[in-house]
Order: sequence, then structure tokens, then C-alpha cells
Amino acid sequence: GTTFTSPSGVNFGDLRVGLRGRIYGEYHDPFQLGVGVNLWIPTGSANVGEFVGNGDFRAYPHVIVGGEIDRFIYAADIGPDIRSSQDYGNVGQGTMLTYGVGLGGLLDEKRRFQLGVDILGAVVFRDVQERSTNLEVLAGLKWRFIDEMVLGVAAGPGLTGGIGTPDFRGVLSIAYSPEPVEALDTDGDGILDEDDACPTVAGIASDDPDKHGCPAVAPPDSDGDGIIDADDACPQVAGLPNEDKAKHGCPPPPDSDGDGIIDAKDACPKVAGEPNTDVSKHGCPPPGDKDGDGIIDEQDACPDVAGVANADKSKNGCPPPADSDGDGIIDDEDACPKKAGIPHKDPNKNGCPKVVVKGKEIIILERVEFDLNKATIRPVSNKLLDEIARIFKENDFIKLVEVQGHTDKRGSRAYNKALSQRRAQAVVNALVKRGIARKRMVAKGYGPDKLVDTADTEEAHQTNRRVQFVILKQDPKADVEVRNNAVNK
Repeated sequence: GTTFTSPSGVNFGDLRVGLRGRIYGEYHDPFQLGVGVNLWIPTGSANVGEFVGNGDFRAYPHVIVGGEIDRFIYAADIGPDIRSSQDYGNVGQGTMLTYGVGLGGLLDEKRRFQLGVDILGAVVFRDVQERSTNLEVLAGLKWRFIDEMVLGVAAGPGLTGGIGTPDFRGVLSIAYSPEPVEALDTDGDGILDEDDACPTVAGIASDDPDKHGCPAVAPPDSDGDGIIDADDACPQVAGLPNEDKAKHGCPPPPDSDGDGIIDAKDACPKVAGEPNTDVSKHGCPPPGDKDGDGIIDEQDACPDVAGVANADKSKNGCPPPADSDGDGIIDDEDACPKKAGIPHKDPNKNGCPKVVVKGKEIIILERVEFDLNKATIRPVSNKLLDEIARIFKENDFIKLVEVQGHTDKRGSRAYNKALSQRRAQAVVNALVKRGIARKRMVAKGYGPDKLVDTADTEEAHQTNRRVQFVILKQDPKADVEVRNNAVNK
């Protein structure tokens, strides 16, 4: 194999100069991106075996990533080290892929001292092998001894046996690295001092450089009403804004009674009143309302008794008609005036509860709803069934009720009778679950045999599909009036 003579002693290498620039991020940001280039000037010995120079110029363009996080800094760079090709023994040398990674910390309060460690490596492009691969580590200290200049010293061992990797390397550096100077805005007006004609007094922007950043000079306002004299129709007397330029800045017209209606338009300028479309009453107090019902006495048919408005002049302002049960249906129109009920188009049912006892029948004002072509009672009818059960419980003189199921005339009679029987039985079962003795009820399906409306319309069909509760037996000793008017209990 080829034997290499190890270098001995210490020697200066080639002089290196470099330039770096940031293309993303700001100074002190946690992430920054930059580019740079280093140039080696052949000032060192070119003797083979000394490994301090090769007698030729070299260049290292590279990309740099770095940043500062609190007191910690990091950096990494990579790029080609462009140099002339030559062989050393049987190992090819030439342009190399060079890289480096560094981590450091800023030591003192002013962050002028930096302690760090760098790992540097390179590999020859044209002959990749162990002897053409370099790797070393450097630990060092940097000192910003004046604002723009940084002095550095570093040293460390080589980590591989590649040609050119030193046993130990020392580096002395001096760098021009000015820190960014923050632009000042002494008066805090958003205009930098260098552009501010009045840097110590907050002002406003102006196209005139002599006024830019200076306080605005307010136009005169002699009466101090906030309206400048140039726009003030009454500049010597404080006034109010007005859309009418002839009145803008002038005092408002007088309003002696303070009712918001100026005296010139107030029919009663000495007595506070209210607006009125009648000019002769505009600004005058409202007419009397002795009963306080909001209807003036001259329009109130019952001026001494509080009432309600009514389109009928003879009833306007009079109390509303009586509604004894408070269901919103007046007694004169209420078929059950003593028992709260619901509206119904049938005068004989209007104002009655959903379920009432009338003569020989328990009348329901709502329909028991079933699923289509089924005997399943829909949940919407649960409250109605609760009311029917309540009637049974409150009227124990009712001994036996025929629960009748009825259908419309569409479909076969046999099918409809069977369906109505199942539905009647479903109602009986539902009432038994609500505590009604089964012996008080009997289910009977009539199908289409007892139509109440023979018309062939959807409304007629809905009327015919019904459940009825016919009283078959009742206590003969029960009071007839109580029995026939159970709804009025």
C-alpha cells in the first residue's frame, strides 16, 4: 500500500474571507435562512503533506439555517467546496460536499459572549471512500468586543482518518457582524424619528415634510361648541349641529315647557304636552281618561269603569263580556259556561272540555287517532284517553258504556267491521290500563253501518271515522240533573 508521511509541527493555512446574508427571518428570530460564500486565498504552504493549502483559490457557496431561542442558538450549513482536482497517493481529491452543524449559548446579560460547539465534515464527490471523508469537532468562544466586530477562538480534534483531517485544529477568527439598530419613535405617534419633524411630540402624518409627525393645528372655534367657525352659522354663540347650514352651530329654538315641541309650533307652549297631528292640539296635554283604561273619556262609552277597546262605539271602553270559566269564550257563546273548555265549530260543543257527559253519551271533542288501517292508537291521543278515564272515575253512576268503533264507507263492509271492532277493543284496553274496570265497558265495532255524513268527501270520511262512548247503564238512584250536567260540576 501507499505510505503517507504524517505532517509535523504547526503552520498557517490559507487566508479565508467570507460573506453571509439573511434572506428570511430577522435578527434574534427562532428561524432564519441565509446564504453565504467563503473564499480561500492561497497564502499557506502548498507543499504536499503539510495539508494547509494547495496553492490554488477555493470557494465554498453554501446555504445556512439557524436561529435564536432565548439564550440558545443553532446553525447548520451545507454546500460544495469548489477546488481543483488532484491525487494524493491513490486517493482522489477535489470538489467536496461540505457541511456543518453548530449549537451554542449566549452567556452574559448583554449577550456579548457565546460558547459553542461545531461539527464539520466533508466528502470528495469524485472518490467517496474512508480516506476522502473528513470529520472534526471544534469547541470555541466568541466575543463581541465592539458593536460591529466579533473575535473568536476555537479548537478541536479530528474524528476520521481522511486525508486533510487534522489531529487537532485551532481557529482564530475576526468577523464584521453589525447588530440591527431598532428605529426610534420617541413620541410613539407611529412616525419614526428620522422622518418625524416633531420627534418628541406626538403628531399626525402630513404630506408636508416640515409638518409630518407634528400636532395638528385646530381651526378656530370661538364659541367652543365643537363646530369650527368656518362652518358655524353662529360662531359667537354656542349651538348645536343642524343639517340646515343656515342654522348649523346656532342655539336651538325655545321650548318653554320642555316637552320637545318648540314654542313656535306648540299650541300650549306653557304646559308640557305631546305631539298631535291636529295643529290646534299639538304640544297640549292629552284629553282626560278617568278610568285609566287608555281610552279617552270623549270616546269611552263607560268612562267611569275601566274597559277594553271595541269597534262598536256603544261598547268601546266598557268591560268585556263575562267569561265565568276563563277559557276565553264568553258565557253567551259558551255551551259549558261553568267549565273551561276549547273552541268548537259546533255551538253545542263550543267552550266545552275535550270530554263531557251529555245525556246518554260521553262526548269527546277530539278524535282518537289510529295508525292507518291498524288498531294501534297513536301517542297523540294519550292525553284524550287520560281525560276519558278521568270522566269515568269522577262519574261512578255510569255503570256500563258501549265503546263504539266506526269507519267510513270506503272498502269492504266485512273488513271495516273487523277493523272497527279491533279499534274499539284497543280503546277499552287503553282505559283499563288507566284504572277503569273492564266490566264498565263493552267494545262494539259498527264498521260503516252508522254514518253521520253520507257525502263522498274527505271531510265526510274523517267525520265518519270515529269512536263513540254510549252509556248503556247508569245508577237509577243518581240525581238526574247531576247526571245530565256532569260537565258543570
